[in-house]
Amino acid sequence: MNDLTTFDTRVTLIERCAEHLASAIKAAIEKNGVARVALSGGSTPGPVYELLSRDNSVDWPKVEVTLADERLTPPGHEASNETLVRKTLLQNEGAKASFFHLDDQRADFPKLDVVFLGMGPDGHFASLFPGAAELPAALAGDAPDVMRVVPDPMPAHAPFERATLSLRAILETPTLLLAITGDEKRAVFEEAQQPGPAEELPIRALLRAEHPNLSIYWAH
Repeated sequence: MNDLTTFDTRVTLIERCAEHLASAIKAAIEKNGVARVALSGGSTPGPVYELLSRDNSVDWPKVEVTLADERLTPPGHEASNETLVRKTLLQNEGAKASFFHLDDQRADFPKLDVVFLGMGPDGHFASLFPGAAELPAALAGDAPDVMRVVPDPMPAHAPFERATLSLRAILETPTLLLAITGDEKRAVFEEAQQPGPAEELPIRALLRAEHPNLSIYWAH
């Protein structure tokens, strides 16, 4: 069973997520000399990244940032997760970090140290969507690190093909943080703890893997 750490407010959740990420980044730098971090888009992560960007205890020149998933938009498009990360994390002290693209054509995609995930009300995480034709391959144990997927149905607010980390690449990452907000998503999380196919609620595949360093945070 995957335990939820609950917070009274989203402000507290944001603060704790920033602290958790900073701690994991510093531990990876101490161990490996570099920290490679994959970040998600969405409304909750932006404030987390803004807060984290001001943390001067992080050795930012040793941080390499990529994305857990990306909407394949024109460069600089407002729907791009890269645009979000550049406007929030890669500012202030965080401007000293470097960024590399989530490239499904790259044969030597770097091993990651930290992945920060969200979850949609349909149970998707990264861009592992229920209904996507590519979902079974993306959940397979022999999946490549990065895959292209086409959500089905295509979200009206972001009608773009995606690049995404596969489940295997996520599970091979030492530190995982999943942040969830709102009662609707809390109900989806509780449902995902029950028996049922991962194809219907992809988050089940992550939860059932029982990753030893998966932390799950929730607030209203």
